[in-house]
Amino acid sequence: VLGFVVSCGKIVGGLSPFGVAFTASCGMGGGASVALIGSVSGYLLTCGFDQMVKYIPAALMMYIVCLTLKQWPPARSTWFAPAASFAVMAIFSFACDTGRGAEFSAYMLCVADAVIAGAGTYFFARALSPWKGKLDFLRAEDIRHTVSVLFLISVILIAAGGIVVFDMISIGRAMGCV
Repeated sequence: VLGFVVSCGKIVGGLSPFGVAFTASCGMGGGASVALIGSVSGYLLTCGFDQMVKYIPAALMMYIVCLTLKQWPPARSTWFAPAASFAVMAIFSFACDTGRGAEFSAYMLCVADAVIAGAGTYFFARALSPWKGKLDFLRAEDIRHTVSVLFLISVILIAAGGIVVFDMISIGRAMGCV
């Protein structure tokens, strides 16, 4: 469900790399398979064709990268999945978006897509990891975990921002204000 929800979040001109990042953050195994199914379903139901062509193959590629390289020792490091997510999203974003025109804004959107995918992978992995503290903000690990959970909540609110009640109240924005 969380993979479905985060893949529905759109920012800056329709960028939606959160489903790719969530799939990459789940790593290997059954959790990643379910995250992939949720992310692909979210992209199928909420994105246009040009976005589906970019994000669904990128999510599949991240799943394949994590699955095939799970025995490789560098793949178990904290920074492997975010770096791989950045690289995969950069490749798919540049391949899909720069074909429409070689403008500076198109290149900047591709870079933003890749950076958000890499950062999202890092923050989602931290947010979904077990918390081992007492909310001591003098410890760096507690600060990283808290910021990661806030990032996850923000993405959920971005996705819920598209749900409008009575043609005037956005659920995500109202929850964000609260």
